[in-house]
Amino acid sequence: MVKDAERLTCTIFEAFDKAKVRGVVSEGWAQLGGAAPLPGVHLVGDTPHDWLFPRCRAVCHHGGAGTTAAGLRAGLPTVVVPFFGDQFFWGRMLADAGASPEPIPIGELTSERLAEAFAACVRPEVQERAAALGARVRAEDGVDLVMASLYRHLPLSSMVCAQDPGHLALVYCEDCRKRLCSPCYQGAHAGHVAHPYRYIEWSARTPDSMTDDVRALVTDAAAALREGLGKILPIMAPRRHGVVFGEDEAPGNEGADEPVRRRDRRHGRAST
Repeated sequence: MVKDAERLTCTIFEAFDKAKVRGVVSEGWAQLGGAAPLPGVHLVGDTPHDWLFPRCRAVCHHGGAGTTAAGLRAGLPTVVVPFFGDQFFWGRMLADAGASPEPIPIGELTSERLAEAFAACVRPEVQERAAALGARVRAEDGVDLVMASLYRHLPLSSMVCAQDPGHLALVYCEDCRKRLCSPCYQGAHAGHVAHPYRYIEWSARTPDSMTDDVRALVTDAAAALREGLGKILPIMAPRRHGVVFGEDEAPGNEGADEPVRRRDRRHGRAST
């Protein structure tokens, strides 16, 4: 992640000195701390954020979702130095919310810019905005929000048993054309022709190489952008209810409440 940990450490120490502030530097995966710390600068190893952050006036980090959430929960102004991925997104969100100065990508980091960002964190308006966001975050139950979001996006009507919606459908009864859980199938439908049923067959594609894996990932992402996540699975098979038929069996009528077979992305053949 960090090509030159000693140089980055010096940049951080110089920024502390220029901003005339004290600081705690976590060594982290980058193994920071190769240079001798200045007076008022302390190096620490792994330290729980929920213990450390409430004892600080501001935080500076890479902008990962978890660390960002910990800083917000503590109500602290934040300096984000993103490296890749969603870290740029969270840096932008914090700055737009007024709880952070502009993010500084790691490739653009200098002691001068970092010192300016530290100075911005002590401005009353930034501190007030961060404190207000912290109060809102602490008032919410994040687990409940995640579970509610998960259930909003799950296609539950196509995943549950047609006779007992409290159970996941694992079998498709060919005779009755119904998705069933194991107890329902073993009861009234015992002896009927049936197939395994999964709304999403995660094992359908087994790429031979990393190239195949990346190609499939990019293709899926492009399709998701075009049509939305609800229509992405799978991209080369009819979009109907669930899976799975055998290699030589064909899917039923378009309007029927029944599984479909998947197609191998590489060879264009059906797979289970």
